[in-house]
Amino acid sequence: MDSLHSAEIDHAFSQVPDLLQRVRTAIKDHPQLAPLFVDIARFHLQSSEDHDASPTKKRKLDNGVAQAQNGTQNGNAAAPSPAGPPTTLLDIVDVSWSMPQRKKMHLRIAVDGGDSGSTVNTFSLLAIDPKTGRVELVASLANYARVLCLPVPEKPQRLFNYCFIPKPNAVAAVPAAESIVFTLPAPPLKNATVAAEWPSHIPRPGGGENPLEEILATISSIQGIGLDKPDANLFVSVFPDVQRKNEKAYHVKAHVGTKDGYLFFLSTGIFFGFKKPIKFIPLDIIESTSFVRPVSRTFGLAITYSEDGKESEEIEFDQIDNTEHGGINEYIQKHGIQDGSFSESRKAKLVSKDKAGQANRTGADGEEGQDDDGRTELEKAEQQLQDEEDEMEEDYDPDEADSGSDSESDSGDEEQVGAKHKDLESYFTYTGQEESPVNHDVHFRAGQTPEGEDTYTPRTVIYDLKGGFGTLRKINALYEVENDERDPLGALWDGTTSTQQETRIEPSQYQVNLEQGLPTFQLHDRDVRYWSDFNRVYLHPRSVVQLNEYELNSQIMPFENWAAGEDLFSQTDKDSDLLDRDVRLFAEECDHMQGFQIFTATDDAWGGFSAKYTEVLRDEYPKTSIWTWGIEDTTPARRDVEQRRVANTARSLRSFSQQASAYIRLATQYALDTADTLR
Repeated sequence: MDSLHSAEIDHAFSQVPDLLQRVRTAIKDHPQLAPLFVDIARFHLQSSEDHDASPTKKRKLDNGVAQAQNGTQNGNAAAPSPAGPPTTLLDIVDVSWSMPQRKKMHLRIAVDGGDSGSTVNTFSLLAIDPKTGRVELVASLANYARVLCLPVPEKPQRLFNYCFIPKPNAVAAVPAAESIVFTLPAPPLKNATVAAEWPSHIPRPGGGENPLEEILATISSIQGIGLDKPDANLFVSVFPDVQRKNEKAYHVKAHVGTKDGYLFFLSTGIFFGFKKPIKFIPLDIIESTSFVRPVSRTFGLAITYSEDGKESEEIEFDQIDNTEHGGINEYIQKHGIQDGSFSESRKAKLVSKDKAGQANRTGADGEEGQDDDGRTELEKAEQQLQDEEDEMEEDYDPDEADSGSDSESDSGDEEQVGAKHKDLESYFTYTGQEESPVNHDVHFRAGQTPEGEDTYTPRTVIYDLKGGFGTLRKINALYEVENDERDPLGALWDGTTSTQQETRIEPSQYQVNLEQGLPTFQLHDRDVRYWSDFNRVYLHPRSVVQLNEYELNSQIMPFENWAAGEDLFSQTDKDSDLLDRDVRLFAEECDHMQGFQIFTATDDAWGGFSAKYTEVLRDEYPKTSIWTWGIEDTTPARRDVEQRRVANTARSLRSFSQQASAYIRLATQYALDTADTLR
């Protein structure tokens, strides 16, 4: 087969390396098939050129051109060079991508032109599906202004996020280039492979521990894309990294509206991430900065900037720890950024807000009412920011968001933390004609088992005492792992061993029927031993948290007094930060988390435990709604028991009224039945 026909086949199948290799092998073993493969390649190339349709969100690639499923080229795409297929420079396998799609894929850097002698080189970044070998994304690096290499905060392992920031004109183009974020471990990169055959006109990496950064430096000298890293001489947090205490932290925590993230102060600009959409503000477009909303523990940073001659915009980063003020102020002064804290425009904003607040505080009869400190205007501003973020989210559908009347289904991703979890699986629909009364993505999360199977489990953390979960297992059928038949003690001890194992609680007949797919029956009080006997869903292993300090129904150490629950939380939280350990995983999965729901008993020690939990939760998420559902046992009891219940309930009510956005009292079924009888 001549070189021309070989180039056609390479061009047609270049973006599916496994398939290209199979075609080459087939031609080598059966030369008579070469004309057939050439005809297929030509038809494939001709079809791709004639194909034209509107873009969609999902990025796919056919015939070397980034296309959506309907075949349209994406803004991040780079078409193959007429001189031949792109030349691979670097491959990195099993890379965790966050944007534009969250998925583990291979990474490749390629250049069009190869050794053709052309002085124009087009470098591209490719994402390849590890299972199919199909290219999911092609991004022309000519569309990107900077690459930020930033340490990932609060992770035990040293990781770095590489953030590709598109040029303003590339963002405005149709279709637009998108931000790219992927994560790599700290050097040396053991999963990186530099191409053996290297174009002679491009400098080859020098064999360092991070070939990606060496290649990016080369691309920077050719195409002008910059590579930025944090600089300890510009900004370092006063706190070390949470997980790596011996390392400096280059970030500060901050919020934009309801979205939390990390601020990095770099030599070329200020970056906020890593949740979508990320934000990078170059220093050369910043007009002024202002310190706003100073309170006892936090302050805000407002940045006014103008991009490409457009009207000035302002973005405000809230809830920054006061101890970071000195470092941020030094960074601002070092770069000569104007301080707009006392500018006339900001004074005008404050006066305008004050007048609006005064108008709201003044009643219709002219008398001054209760001072709300301008909260109405703040809420409006936050809602406006939230709406803007929703519009930028690629999966946001305004018609769908406004279609329901149920407040819970419109509230966004909510987190639920408590001792009891409401079962919502009964609302699932299984046919296309049925319409669910609730939005299941609010209360349930998609995930994968270690074997790669898709799961749908509640967004919940459940705390209970030792023995309180009954037959509920932390590792259930969804996350079952095969038992290792090898004896772990065999290599340590050759004598006789004996195993002492607690008697396993047998599942109820109701749960047995559920597991075996048999018809269930109506549950009665006499059939239920544990609350988990009602459970109809599988839970993620991290949703089940057992507190071993107390045992269920213990006569020696009863979990009854409000103070006992308060002490248990304080001690447990001291040993291991409960929010970081149990809540943050679920909370960070929510793009627009707007609330927590806590279901808890309030007339025993659980009231004290949940009250302290809510207090810490409020400190961590000061702007987030927290709804507390307080469950009270109204069954008749001795006088001393009744008095203890009333005292515990009163303390719970007082505590939750200070921290929770709403407190709803719930009575047990017995009291409701009694009330119906009396009525």
